[in-house]
Parts: sequence; structure tokens; C-alpha cells
Amino acid sequence: MSVWYKDAALLEEKVIGDNKRIKFKSVDEWKGLVEEKKNVGERLMAQYVREYETSRGQSGDIKMLIATQRAGTAADKVAAFTVLVGDNPVANLRSIDMLLANTTSMNTGIYQFVAYT
Repeated sequence: MSVWYKDAALLEEKVIGDNKRIKFKSVDEWKGLVEEKKNVGERLMAQYVREYETSRGQSGDIKMLIATQRAGTAADKVAAFTVLVGDNPVANLRSIDMLLANTTSMNTGIYQFVAYT
């Protein structure tokens, strides 16, 4: 593992280009570039999730966890979200959102405790 700023420099070279400086005359040009990169990132994330769902998501265990998320008890839902996040956190960002929403919306502290243990 290397130092973070060296990795950042390598990533910047790959994204922007080696020894290229982007010069913009206005903030709107920067916003356009950021919006373009954001769209590319969203498409890549959607593609990654689709690939995960077509490969790993078709197993019986994952299908059972997804069914539990929809129609289980509160404790079962929290457990299903937790297992999916543990399986692949990047592909299951939606499960992280749902887990956080469930634990923050419940009034009793026991569900919050269950979610984080």
C-alpha cells in the first residue's frame, strides 16, 4: 500500500491526463466538467450493481435476503441489510441507505443497537 497522495496523483494522471492542465475561464465550465464526471460515475456504479445482481445476486441466499428485506420483521430486515452490506458494500449501497433509514426511524434504541452489533 502506498501513500495516499501518490495514489491521488496517479489517479489524476489517468483521469485528466499526464502533464495536462485544464484551464477554464468560468465557473460554469468547471460545473460542466464536474457534471460530466458525475454522470460517468453514476453510470459505472449502475453497471457494477447490475453485474453484481446478475452474478452473485441470483444465488438462493441473496434472493432469500432480498425477500426478507421486503417482508420480514424489523430485526430480520436489519439482519438482511447487514449481511448484504457485508457481502459487497459497494454493490449494496442501497442496503446501507435502507439500513440507516430503518435504524434512525425506529423509536426504540434496541433496533439501533442490533444494527450496529
